[in-house]
Amino acid sequence: SHVVRLNLAHVERARGDEQAASRFEVLPGGAKRGSPDKKLQRALRKLRVCATVRGEAQPEAPVIASKDQVNLARNLLNRGKYREALTMVNDARKNAGGSASAEELMRLYETLALIELQLGHTDEALRAASAAGKIARQRGDVELRITLARLTAQLGDLDQAGQQLDALEAEARSEKLRAELEEARGDVALRLGSPRYALEHLERALEGHRAAYGPAKPSTAAVLHLRGDAYRVAGDFPAAQASYREAREIRSKALGEAHAETARTLNAIGVLRAYLGVWQGADDAFAQALAKLEAALGREHPETLTVGSNRALARWGATESAEAAQAYAQVVDALGRALGEEHPSVAAALRNLARIELERGRAEQA
Repeated sequence: SHVVRLNLAHVERARGDEQAASRFEVLPGGAKRGSPDKKLQRALRKLRVCATVRGEAQPEAPVIASKDQVNLARNLLNRGKYREALTMVNDARKNAGGSASAEELMRLYETLALIELQLGHTDEALRAASAAGKIARQRGDVELRITLARLTAQLGDLDQAGQQLDALEAEARSEKLRAELEEARGDVALRLGSPRYALEHLERALEGHRAAYGPAKPSTAAVLHLRGDAYRVAGDFPAAQASYREAREIRSKALGEAHAETARTLNAIGVLRAYLGVWQGADDAFAQALAKLEAALGREHPETLTVGSNRALARWGATESAEAAQAYAQVVDALGRALGEEHPSVAAALRNLARIELERGRAEQA
């Protein structure tokens, strides 16, 4: 009908299509153009408002500041979401541009190094640590340089780590920095396979931490834990047990029994008991550590899975049962999903699994 054509013409004009509107307005038989009914006119006015709103440029999503992205990356790192953390910190690098301060860039590169370390990307982690270290030298940040030297040691470049610590000898003047430096030297010496030399540094570090921070502080417990590792490697198992026990007591009181650091010392106690063949005691320690880490970090966190693999290995050592072997295989599979098959920790776990299969007489599975 003519009314319908006129109404369609007004709709097209409201949409902004003047040409289509003109075509609808050409009525057959010379009919009068007229106008649409009042209800349609009101609807069209509303339509024009909606069309105008749709046509306006929408506000862009707010850009997250680079330093906030670094904080988010740290949070993801602590939760074991290493790949997501890497994406976030790389976005922070892109957004930093020339506006980030030296302190912000230093923390960014330190965060990147820690994430790459957890992912097993050694070269990338070393480059990031080097970038952070360069800024730390310019800023005179001795404490961070000590931390980065320990990170370098974790990445396997022990010579470089030792040189970095040597360069800090004259700059670490305060009681706290001396304690941190001695702790770092003990860490590097232990990684070099010299537990006795490590213990010399760690005894001085322990004395310094007790004086600078206090005898019942978490930092002092960290030195006690590391000293326990050195005693274990040196074969002095009673001394290792005593050092771990003191570390656990401090961490439990200062941080809480459910804290991840308390769980880490329990895991170390489990490792020591497994060394001694005290399988039930090892299983008990691993079980406690596992329960705490599952609550604190989550079941799928790589550290939780690593403790789970320790427990499964201890059970294999105690029973050599098919159930223990299967439990270990399941943990290794989960660890591979969490870290990737190429990660050094996963590769080591796969070697252990192959050894277990050989011991079970299943060479084809190894």
